Amino acid sequence: MSSSVTSWQSPERRGARDGPRSIVIGEVAIERAKSVVAVVRGIDERTAEKMLLDVANEAGVPLRTASDQFLTSLQSRIGREDLTSDTLDRALEAVAPAQLPHHDRLRHVQRSSTGRAA
Repeated sequence: MSSSVTSWQSPERRGARDGPRSIVIGEVAIERAKSVVAVVRGIDERTAEKMLLDVANEAGVPLRTASDQFLTSLQSRIGREDLTSDTLDRALEAVAPAQLPHHDRLRHVQRSSTGRAA
């Protein structure tokens, strides 16, 4: 596996203090997110994982957290929006550090989509 893609055993994916159940749940979120990105973008899973890892690194969160935030955002959009590349982009842009208050998370999303602070 490429050094730029985090392996399933790394601390970024599993968390140092997580139990086996939490690890499995995190892995399932990662696999689901990778699959959605791969299908919608028409790319292979390794490229999809790299895309998710880049989003996670930009937000400063573990890959499983980014995957969970992405899936939560995507799920909230389904029914209101078709599953398109634009919908996927908006869900990826919703990934932000979990400890930020809501208004700061919005500013982070705006900054990451424009490349500058809002």
